[in-house]
Amino acid sequence: MAAPMDVVFSFDTTGSMSQVLDEVKCRLNDLIQRLQADIPQLKVGIIAHGDYCDKDHFYDIRTLDLTNNLPDVVSFVSETTGTGGGDIPECYELSLRHARDMSWREGSRRVFVVIGDAYPHQPDYAQNTLKIDWQEELSSLVKKSVTVYGVQYGEDPESVSFFQRITGQSGGQHLRLQNMGDICHVIMAICYRENDPNQLQNYEAEIRANNADTALKSGLENVFDKLGNSTTAPAASHQLSKPSLALLSLLSSFSSVGSGDTAILRNNSIDEREGSGTIEKHTSIDYSCPPTPINMDTEWLSDDESNEDGPFKPPKQVKRKHTCK
Repeated sequence: MAAPMDVVFSFDTTGSMSQVLDEVKCRLNDLIQRLQADIPQLKVGIIAHGDYCDKDHFYDIRTLDLTNNLPDVVSFVSETTGTGGGDIPECYELSLRHARDMSWREGSRRVFVVIGDAYPHQPDYAQNTLKIDWQEELSSLVKKSVTVYGVQYGEDPESVSFFQRITGQSGGQHLRLQNMGDICHVIMAICYRENDPNQLQNYEAEIRANNADTALKSGLENVFDKLGNSTTAPAASHQLSKPSLALLSLLSSFSSVGSGDTAILRNNSIDEREGSGTIEKHTSIDYSCPPTPINMDTEWLSDDESNEDGPFKPPKQVKRKHTCK
Protein backbone atom coordinates (compact mmCIF):
# COMPACT_ATOMS: atom_id res chain seq x y z
CA MET A 1 0.00 0.00 0.00
CA ALA A 2 1.28 3.45 -0.92
CA ALA A 3 2.19 5.84 1.88
CA PRO A 4 -0.48 8.43 2.73
CA MET A 5 -0.09 11.86 1.15
CA ASP A 6 0.17 15.18 2.99
CA VAL A 7 -0.10 18.23 0.73
CA VAL A 8 0.07 21.88 1.79
CA PHE A 9 -0.93 24.69 -0.57
CA SER A 10 0.48 28.19 -0.04
CA PHE A 11 -1.36 31.07 -1.72
CA ASP A 12 0.02 34.57 -2.22
CA THR A 13 -3.18 36.57 -1.59
CA THR A 14 -1.87 40.02 -2.54
CA GLY A 15 -3.71 42.09 -5.14
CA SER A 16 -2.02 40.73 -8.25
CA MET A 17 -2.93 37.15 -7.26
CA SER A 18 -6.54 37.75 -6.18
CA GLN A 19 -8.05 35.92 -9.16
CA VAL A 20 -6.33 32.67 -8.14
CA LEU A 21 -7.92 32.81 -4.69
CA ASP A 22 -11.34 33.54 -6.21
CA GLU A 23 -11.00 30.62 -8.63
CA VAL A 24 -10.06 28.19 -5.86
CA LYS A 25 -12.97 29.34 -3.69
CA CYS A 26 -15.43 28.57 -6.50
CA ARG A 27 -14.15 25.04 -7.13
CA LEU A 28 -12.60 23.94 -3.85
CA ASN A 29 -15.40 21.71 -2.57
CA ASP A 30 -15.52 19.59 -5.73
CA LEU A 31 -11.73 19.62 -6.04
CA ILE A 32 -11.06 18.28 -2.53
CA GLN A 33 -13.91 15.76 -2.73
CA ARG A 34 -12.47 14.28 -5.88
CA LEU A 35 -8.89 14.22 -4.60
CA GLN A 36 -9.99 12.49 -1.39
CA ALA A 37 -11.86 9.88 -3.43
CA ASP A 38 -8.90 9.26 -5.75
CA ILE A 39 -6.12 9.52 -3.14
CA PRO A 40 -6.98 7.54 0.01
CA GLN A 41 -5.79 8.98 3.35
CA LEU A 42 -5.10 12.39 1.78
CA LYS A 43 -4.61 15.29 4.17
CA VAL A 44 -4.61 18.94 3.05
CA GLY A 45 -3.16 22.04 4.69
CA ILE A 46 -3.56 25.66 3.60
CA ILE A 47 -1.33 28.73 3.98
CA ALA A 48 -2.54 32.17 2.87
CA HIS A 49 -0.12 35.08 3.08
CA GLY A 50 0.12 38.71 2.12
CA ASP A 51 3.01 40.85 3.32
CA TYR A 52 4.04 42.16 6.72
CA CYS A 53 2.36 45.50 6.14
CA ASP A 54 -0.98 43.70 5.71
CA LYS A 55 -1.04 42.57 9.34
CA ASP A 56 -3.00 45.58 10.60
CA HIS A 57 -5.30 45.93 7.57
CA PHE A 58 -5.89 42.26 6.69
CA TYR A 59 -3.42 39.61 7.89
CA ASP A 60 0.17 38.73 7.14
CA ILE A 61 -0.45 34.98 7.26
CA ARG A 62 -3.28 32.52 7.96
CA THR A 63 -2.78 28.77 8.26
CA LEU A 64 -4.86 25.61 8.44
CA ASP A 65 -2.93 22.57 9.64
CA LEU A 66 -3.09 19.30 7.72
CA THR A 67 -6.55 17.75 7.93
CA ASN A 68 -8.85 15.32 6.15
CA ASN A 69 -11.93 17.31 7.23
CA LEU A 70 -13.38 18.75 4.01
CA PRO A 71 -15.76 21.25 5.69
CA ASP A 72 -12.83 22.71 7.64
CA VAL A 73 -10.82 23.23 4.46
CA VAL A 74 -13.73 24.79 2.57
CA SER A 75 -14.64 27.04 5.50
CA PHE A 76 -11.06 28.24 5.95
CA VAL A 77 -10.58 29.13 2.29
CA SER A 78 -14.03 30.74 2.04
CA GLU A 79 -13.19 33.02 4.96
CA THR A 80 -9.80 33.97 3.53
CA THR A 81 -9.83 37.41 1.94
CA GLY A 82 -7.36 38.97 -0.43
CA THR A 83 -4.70 41.29 0.95
CA GLY A 84 -3.21 44.54 -0.30
CA GLY A 85 0.41 43.54 -0.49
CA GLY A 86 2.93 46.29 -0.85
CA ASP A 87 6.36 46.26 -2.31
CA ILE A 88 7.76 43.30 -4.10
CA PRO A 89 9.00 41.05 -2.42
CA GLU A 90 6.28 39.55 -0.19
CA CYS A 91 6.60 37.40 2.94
CA TYR A 92 7.18 34.02 1.29
CA GLU A 93 9.79 33.32 3.95
CA LEU A 94 7.02 33.34 6.56
CA SER A 95 5.05 30.84 4.48
CA LEU A 96 8.07 28.53 4.30
CA ARG A 97 8.48 28.75 8.08
CA HIS A 98 4.85 27.76 8.68
CA ALA A 99 5.10 24.95 6.12
CA ARG A 100 8.04 23.56 8.07
CA ASP A 101 5.91 23.48 11.22
CA MET A 102 2.92 21.67 9.69
CA SER A 103 1.93 18.34 11.29
CA TRP A 104 3.51 16.15 8.63
CA ARG A 105 2.71 12.50 9.29
CA GLU A 106 5.48 10.00 9.88
CA GLY A 107 6.18 8.10 6.67
CA SER A 108 3.86 10.23 4.52
CA ARG A 109 4.57 11.52 1.04
CA ARG A 110 5.00 15.23 1.69
CA VAL A 111 4.19 17.89 -0.88
CA PHE A 112 4.32 21.68 -0.55
CA VAL A 113 2.85 23.76 -3.40
CA VAL A 114 3.86 27.44 -3.48
CA ILE A 115 1.56 29.58 -5.67
CA GLY A 116 2.48 33.20 -6.35
CA ASP A 117 4.19 35.84 -8.46
CA ALA A 118 6.86 37.36 -6.21
CA TYR A 119 9.76 36.31 -3.97
CA PRO A 120 10.74 36.50 -0.27
CA HIS A 121 12.34 39.19 1.86
CA GLN A 122 15.88 38.76 3.11
CA PRO A 123 16.60 38.30 6.85
CA ASP A 124 17.72 41.93 7.23
CA TYR A 125 14.40 43.35 5.99
CA ALA A 126 13.08 45.67 8.71
CA GLN A 127 9.62 44.11 9.04
CA ASN A 128 11.02 40.58 9.00
CA THR A 129 11.37 40.83 12.76
CA LEU A 130 11.98 37.09 13.17
CA LYS A 131 14.94 37.40 10.78
CA ILE A 132 13.70 34.41 8.83
CA ASP A 133 16.08 33.18 6.15
CA TRP A 134 14.01 31.54 3.43
CA GLN A 135 16.97 29.40 2.32
CA GLU A 136 17.30 27.91 5.80
CA GLU A 137 13.56 27.21 5.86
CA LEU A 138 13.83 25.49 2.49
CA SER A 139 16.70 23.35 3.78
CA SER A 140 14.55 22.33 6.75
CA LEU A 141 11.75 21.27 4.41
CA VAL A 142 14.16 19.25 2.29
CA LYS A 143 15.46 17.50 5.41
CA LYS A 144 11.86 16.60 6.22
CA SER A 145 11.58 14.99 2.74
CA VAL A 146 9.09 17.60 1.54
CA THR A 147 8.85 17.96 -2.25
CA VAL A 148 8.23 21.58 -3.24
CA TYR A 149 6.31 22.57 -6.35
CA GLY A 150 6.41 26.18 -7.49
CA VAL A 151 3.43 27.50 -9.49
CA GLN A 152 4.59 30.89 -10.71
CA TYR A 153 2.53 33.60 -12.39
CA GLY A 154 4.26 36.42 -14.26
CA GLU A 155 7.72 37.03 -15.62
CA ASP A 156 9.66 38.85 -12.87
CA PRO A 157 13.28 37.59 -13.11
CA GLU A 158 13.86 37.48 -9.34
CA SER A 159 10.63 35.54 -8.93
CA VAL A 160 11.73 33.08 -11.60
CA SER A 161 15.01 32.56 -9.75
CA PHE A 162 13.23 31.98 -6.42
CA PHE A 163 10.76 29.45 -7.83
CA GLN A 164 13.53 27.61 -9.66
CA ARG A 165 15.59 27.32 -6.49
CA ILE A 166 12.85 26.07 -4.18
CA THR A 167 11.85 23.40 -6.67
CA GLY A 168 15.34 22.45 -7.84
CA GLN A 169 16.63 21.81 -4.32
CA SER A 170 13.64 19.70 -3.29
CA GLY A 171 13.07 17.57 -6.37
CA GLY A 172 9.83 19.32 -7.33
CA GLN A 173 8.80 21.10 -10.52
CA HIS A 174 8.72 24.78 -11.48
CA LEU A 175 5.44 25.33 -13.33
CA ARG A 176 4.37 28.52 -15.10
CA LEU A 177 0.76 29.62 -14.57
CA GLN A 178 -0.13 31.57 -17.70
CA ASN A 179 -3.88 31.64 -17.07
CA MET A 180 -5.13 32.04 -13.50
CA GLY A 181 -8.31 30.18 -14.43
CA ASP A 182 -6.23 27.01 -14.84
CA ILE A 183 -5.08 26.89 -11.21
CA CYS A 184 -7.44 24.08 -10.14
CA HIS A 185 -6.31 21.90 -13.05
CA VAL A 186 -2.69 22.53 -12.03
CA ILE A 187 -3.44 21.60 -8.40
CA MET A 188 -5.16 18.37 -9.47
CA ALA A 189 -2.33 17.48 -11.84
CA ILE A 190 0.34 17.94 -9.15
CA CYS A 191 -1.53 15.75 -6.67
CA TYR A 192 -2.11 13.00 -9.22
CA ARG A 193 1.51 13.09 -10.35
CA GLU A 194 2.72 12.66 -6.78
CA ASN A 195 0.27 9.84 -6.07
CA ASP A 196 0.44 7.81 -9.28
CA PRO A 197 1.70 8.86 -12.75
CA ASN A 198 -1.13 6.81 -14.28
CA GLN A 199 -3.64 9.08 -12.53
CA LEU A 200 -1.92 12.09 -14.07
CA GLN A 201 -2.11 10.53 -17.53
CA ASN A 202 -5.80 9.71 -17.09
CA TYR A 203 -6.58 13.22 -15.85
CA GLU A 204 -4.76 14.74 -18.82
CA ALA A 205 -6.75 12.54 -21.22
CA GLU A 206 -9.97 13.60 -19.45
CA ILE A 207 -9.16 17.30 -19.81
CA ARG A 208 -8.30 16.83 -23.48
CA ALA A 209 -11.54 14.94 -24.10
CA ASN A 210 -13.51 17.73 -22.44
CA ASN A 211 -11.77 20.21 -24.75
CA ALA A 212 -11.93 18.07 -27.89
CA ASP A 213 -13.29 20.93 -30.00
CA THR A 214 -10.35 23.22 -29.22
CA ALA A 215 -6.67 22.88 -28.44
CA LEU A 216 -5.61 23.25 -24.82
CA LYS A 217 -4.30 26.66 -23.87
CA SER A 218 -0.53 26.70 -24.21
CA GLY A 219 0.03 27.25 -20.48
CA LEU A 220 -1.92 24.14 -19.46
CA GLU A 221 -0.30 22.22 -22.31
CA ASN A 222 3.11 23.07 -20.89
CA VAL A 223 2.09 22.03 -17.36
CA PHE A 224 0.97 18.58 -18.51
CA ASP A 225 4.07 18.21 -20.66
CA LYS A 226 6.42 19.05 -17.79
CA LEU A 227 4.66 16.93 -15.17
CA GLY A 228 4.22 14.00 -17.54
CA ASN A 229 7.73 14.00 -18.94
CA SER A 230 9.29 14.31 -15.50
CA THR A 231 7.79 10.97 -14.41
CA THR A 232 9.73 8.95 -17.00
CA ALA A 233 13.34 8.56 -18.05
CA PRO A 234 14.54 11.09 -20.68
CA ALA A 235 14.05 9.96 -24.25
CA ALA A 236 17.14 9.30 -26.33
CA SER A 237 18.50 11.91 -28.74
CA HIS A 238 15.58 14.00 -29.93
CA GLN A 239 12.96 11.30 -29.48
CA LEU A 240 9.94 11.92 -27.32
CA SER A 241 7.84 9.32 -25.55
CA LYS A 242 5.23 7.55 -27.66
CA PRO A 243 1.76 9.10 -27.55
CA SER A 244 -0.79 7.48 -25.28
CA LEU A 245 -3.61 5.45 -26.80
CA ALA A 246 -6.08 7.94 -25.34
CA LEU A 247 -4.47 10.77 -27.28
CA LEU A 248 -4.26 8.76 -30.49
CA SER A 249 -7.95 7.99 -30.14
CA LEU A 250 -8.66 11.66 -29.56
CA LEU A 251 -6.64 12.63 -32.63
CA SER A 252 -8.56 10.20 -34.82
CA SER A 253 -11.86 11.63 -33.54
CA PHE A 254 -11.23 15.17 -34.76
CA SER A 255 -14.27 14.98 -37.06
CA SER A 256 -14.87 18.73 -36.68
CA VAL A 257 -11.43 19.62 -38.07
CA GLY A 258 -11.59 20.69 -41.68
CA SER A 259 -9.28 19.76 -44.52
CA GLY A 260 -6.15 21.88 -44.42
CA ASP A 261 -6.29 22.48 -40.66
CA THR A 262 -3.31 21.59 -38.52
CA ALA A 263 -3.04 18.83 -35.95
CA ILE A 264 0.42 18.57 -34.42
CA LEU A 265 1.17 15.76 -31.99
CA ARG A 266 4.08 16.89 -29.84
CA ASN A 267 5.26 15.77 -26.39
CA ASN A 268 2.19 13.54 -25.96
CA SER A 269 -0.08 16.51 -26.70
CA ILE A 270 -2.34 17.70 -29.46
CA ASP A 271 -2.14 21.22 -30.80
CA GLU A 272 -4.82 22.21 -33.32
CA ARG A 273 -4.23 25.35 -35.38
CA GLU A 274 -5.31 26.92 -38.64
CA GLY A 275 -3.14 26.44 -41.69
CA SER A 276 -1.62 23.56 -43.60
CA GLY A 277 -1.28 20.59 -41.31
CA THR A 278 1.67 18.49 -40.32
CA ILE A 279 2.07 15.52 -38.07
CA GLU A 280 5.55 14.39 -37.24
CA LYS A 281 7.77 13.92 -39.66
CA HIS A 282 6.03 16.73 -41.50
CA THR A 283 3.62 14.28 -43.13
CA SER A 284 0.64 16.16 -44.59
CA ILE A 285 -2.81 15.38 -43.20
CA ASP A 286 -5.98 15.79 -45.24
CA TYR A 287 -9.10 15.50 -43.06
CA SER A 288 -11.37 15.19 -46.10
CA CYS A 289 -10.59 11.46 -45.81
CA PRO A 290 -10.29 9.29 -42.70
CA PRO A 291 -6.81 9.73 -41.19
CA THR A 292 -4.29 6.99 -41.75
CA PRO A 293 -3.51 4.95 -38.62
CA ILE A 294 -0.47 6.35 -36.82
CA ASN A 295 2.67 4.23 -36.54
CA MET A 296 3.51 3.89 -32.85
CA ASP A 297 7.22 3.62 -33.79
CA THR A 298 7.27 7.03 -35.46
CA GLU A 299 10.06 9.36 -34.29
CA TRP A 300 8.49 12.51 -32.89
CA LEU A 301 10.02 15.95 -33.11
CA SER A 302 11.35 17.39 -29.86
CA ASP A 303 10.29 20.81 -28.58
CA ASP A 304 13.49 22.46 -29.79
CA GLU A 305 12.86 21.17 -33.34
CA SER A 306 9.28 22.38 -33.63
CA ASN A 307 7.73 25.80 -33.97
CA GLU A 308 6.66 27.18 -30.60
CA ASP A 309 4.28 29.98 -29.75
CA GLY A 310 5.70 33.42 -29.05
CA PRO A 311 6.74 34.51 -25.56
CA PHE A 312 4.06 34.67 -22.91
CA LYS A 313 3.01 38.18 -21.96
CA PRO A 314 1.19 38.28 -18.61
CA PRO A 315 -1.65 40.73 -17.96
CA LYS A 316 -0.78 43.95 -16.22
CA GLN A 317 -0.33 43.71 -12.48
CA VAL A 318 -3.12 44.92 -10.20
CA LYS A 319 -2.21 48.20 -8.55
CA ARG A 320 -1.37 47.82 -4.88
CA LYS A 321 -3.52 49.58 -2.31
CA HIS A 322 -0.68 50.65 -0.05
CA THR A 323 3.05 50.27 0.29
CA CYS A 324 5.26 48.55 2.82
CA LYS A 325 8.03 50.79 4.02
